[in-house]
Amino acid sequence: GVHEGVDKVKHGMHDRAEHVKQGFDAKLGHLWWAMLLRGLILGGLGLYAIFSPSAGLELMGRVVGSVLIASGAVGLFGAFSAKDMGEFLAQGLVDLVLGALLLIQPDFMDGAVVLVLGIWGLFTGGSLLWRSRKIERLDPIRGAKRAVGVVLSILGLVFLFWPQAGTVTLAWIIGAGAIVAAAAMLFLASKLKGARTRLST
Repeated sequence: GVHEGVDKVKHGMHDRAEHVKQGFDAKLGHLWWAMLLRGLILGGLGLYAIFSPSAGLELMGRVVGSVLIASGAVGLFGAFSAKDMGEFLAQGLVDLVLGALLLIQPDFMDGAVVLVLGIWGLFTGGSLLWRSRKIERLDPIRGAKRAVGVVLSILGLVFLFWPQAGTVTLAWIIGAGAIVAAAAMLFLASKLKGARTRLST
């Protein structure tokens, strides 16, 4: 009786872990490369903004818009490849909309680029935090998604509430923020890839 009960509990835990493993491998495991590319794209934006601080707000707006559209396209492709029609699909669509807004009207208001990046950071970070609450505790990337969600959300708030600044200062703010966001996404990509590798063995 007691031994049979213990065996049932062990089998139940094993089946649950196997279910989590299969679900993770089928969905998020295919998205690590999309997160990697998005991180690299944002890193490129950060370096451009830091080393070309006097490019002007209109040009900076077009560059940020192009980066967001590229990030959104990669995100959408990754979401469809992994058949994830929730969080990652929404992130890709938001990237595309915000990027298109900046390309159409790159100078529609002072500080618009920082405002758009603030909205992007809050949405992306918030969606990661929300999704992390729904992830199984056995999922190996739950903590990583939560940490990255917090970083991006804080970054979004910094962008939104940063006081008005000159063009050069604005470019440095954008550059530093983009590099932080890129580092967070690369970190999450490495966790996704590492977890998938461990689960596949």
